[in-house]
Amino acid sequence: VLKAQTGDTSKIRAVAEFVREKGDGQNYKAALAGIESLEKLLAAAGNLPAPTASPPTVTADSGAAAFNARLAALMPQVKEAIAAATDTSLDVKLKISEAGVFARKKDFEQANGLLDEAEELVKDVLNPPEAGEPGELRSGEAEDSIGGVETRGGSAPDLESALDIWRSTRSVIIDRLKTIAKQIADTKDPEADKAILEVSAVYKQLTGDPRTAQQVKELQRWISQDDVVLDVSELAEDISTPLLQALNGVQMALDAVA
Repeated sequence: VLKAQTGDTSKIRAVAEFVREKGDGQNYKAALAGIESLEKLLAAAGNLPAPTASPPTVTADSGAAAFNARLAALMPQVKEAIAAATDTSLDVKLKISEAGVFARKKDFEQANGLLDEAEELVKDVLNPPEAGEPGELRSGEAEDSIGGVETRGGSAPDLESALDIWRSTRSVIIDRLKTIAKQIADTKDPEADKAILEVSAVYKQLTGDPRTAQQVKELQRWISQDDVVLDVSELAEDISTPLLQALNGVQMALDAVA
């Protein structure tokens, strides 16, 4: 009865404690009277309907647990896809990073949507389509998604969310550039030091918090025109497209509040 929490549980507990104390004190008359009272309370409680369990509610904690479980299950394939170093591998890393941004903001709808996109990209890397087979349009390529930020039917993304996506994208690109710099150093080429300095200069130019339209425009122009960025994108890996997509999201957010 106590476990089911039916009847007057506080009174039942009090009487049960009274019976125990009187029994320990060898006051059996009082203990027996207490037992009779306890039996009546238990009988009355037994006639009450058991409480129905409340339906489970979706909370931030449950959302986080579900997201983390899904991410953990996906990570072995994600690591394999990133290690494959294909043209799509960087996109996988970006989507996972963006999903983490929204999960930290407790926006699990967006976070799980980005995991959906990452999962499709992982499939593309690990199970590439046969030559000549047309690829399917991924959810990340939908018209209502700009720079990883859901525009919800064409409306502008929130500025802070757009900046979070930019910072996340920037971080992934910087890590990739550092990897490229190390690969250049490993070649022992006489021109390696110069190339490393040029690559390092790229990520030093990537402003972490472009909050003005002027900053965004300057970054867009620089990314589109810088020789090193163009060379890296052409010869190693496309870094300009994800950066420009993320900046487009910031630009939309700034335009909306201008």
